Amino acid sequence: MLMPRRRRFSMTCSLLLLSSLCVFPSSEATATAPPNVVVILADDLGWNDVGYHGAPIETPHIDQLAQEGVQLDRFYVQPICTPTRAALLTGRSPIRSGLVFGVARPWDYFGLPQEEHLLSESFRAAGYQTAIVGKWHLGHSHVDQTPNRRGFDQIYGHLLGAIDYYRHSRFGGIDWQRDGETVREEGYTTELLGAEAARIISERDPSRPLFLYVPFNAPHSPMQAPPELVARYAEIPSEENLLAHATFIDGVAERLGMTRTEAARILDPAGDAPRAVFAAMVHSLDLAVGRILSALEAEGITDDTLVLFLSDNGGHVSLGASNAPLRGEKSTVFEGGIRVPAAIRWPAGLKGGRVVTQTVSALDVFPTLLAATGTEGRNILPFDGADRWPQIAGAAPVPPGEIFFGVNGVVGRQEAIRLGDWKLIRTLGFANQEARVLLFDVESDPREEVDLSEQEPDRRADLLDRLNRWVSLYPAGGAQGVHWPHPGWVAPSDYGAAVRRDEID
Repeated sequence: MLMPRRRRFSMTCSLLLLSSLCVFPSSEATATAPPNVVVILADDLGWNDVGYHGAPIETPHIDQLAQEGVQLDRFYVQPICTPTRAALLTGRSPIRSGLVFGVARPWDYFGLPQEEHLLSESFRAAGYQTAIVGKWHLGHSHVDQTPNRRGFDQIYGHLLGAIDYYRHSRFGGIDWQRDGETVREEGYTTELLGAEAARIISERDPSRPLFLYVPFNAPHSPMQAPPELVARYAEIPSEENLLAHATFIDGVAERLGMTRTEAARILDPAGDAPRAVFAAMVHSLDLAVGRILSALEAEGITDDTLVLFLSDNGGHVSLGASNAPLRGEKSTVFEGGIRVPAAIRWPAGLKGGRVVTQTVSALDVFPTLLAATGTEGRNILPFDGADRWPQIAGAAPVPPGEIFFGVNGVVGRQEAIRLGDWKLIRTLGFANQEARVLLFDVESDPREEVDLSEQEPDRRADLLDRLNRWVSLYPAGGAQGVHWPHPGWVAPSDYGAAVRRDEID
């Protein structure tokens, strides 16, 4: 039986001293052949949804990565799907590409701009085999937006998010492709993705390193899981039941002009216990992660493979996730929406069994992986993220950088900036509500309970000015997050076949 670990919000001086002695210099680790790299991205996995954070959900394989590797205790992402993926693969704030405030829904036409250089493209240029297995969610209307044209040799999975886990469809249209061609397969999505990732590992060219990106849809909605796993969690306690949770449901109700009860029925039409189904989805995700780790072990390349695990945003509490004890959830810029479980393991190049409490974000992944693997970056546009390998390896802290967060969700528009220990939030709800500006010292107040705006007016003004400068970077015509289909929109029967392949002027 797994023993839950206490959540860590601070590190003692003795642990800091210990970590400073546990250094594996990247120069030694990369002196021979470059390592394989596997990036595993969960979807809507909350802070309190993994065993090593104390969740009553069985996640032994995710816990294994955290225990054998380095826990990234303050890992930050954007509050929704598409922006985090853009930040992860470009190393640049998604506000620059116009993707920060919305996600790519089936009726949208936008995608990641062509001038943005991706991590996969740098790895492929360096001789890596590259593959994506899972959810893309960075554009689907034109072939130039798809992973086929963005540095991936092998592609398996879906272009959109929130597909049916058994039918592999969205609004009735199939969204399941292999190397750009639609395929029809039976099976639970999470299990299929885990099996395919394992196959790619076992059938790779052993003379070349592998970059494998595995963005799961789980445990994102729709809430579907194998019945035997749901039964396993029938008695799991729900910290907040569906109707008791206000934030997301109230937003849906206000947008659609209905009662909270009616909105709740839309979100959970079967009336299932949301935490039980969610827990089963997380359990299935962990089994798939285990299959990937087993494939590495079977091939004898565990020591030579860097594995990074993270979630794309916080959990969706209304659908069964838990971000406790953090405030907020997915689609908010409070800690529960943007601080996620994350861990990195590389036995041959990184001393494990440690916790890094300095801030790391999705923006840092690209430059950090380049440094860790000794790979030359081919990007022309400058990174907003930084190389965090020295602090992850325990050699030295890296000065904190600014991180901008934004979302235009069903509960209104929210923006935030994090710099060092401080975080400023600006919220604007519906019906032209007055904007609220909140200031938190998130190191001493991780639950964001005490607004220090009055006590720290100069800091508030400085961070607000920095926030406004980030907002000013948003390009004209950027995505705004259209939550409901355009009038007359009809889903294609086959999203892969609907991808345009004509020339774009």
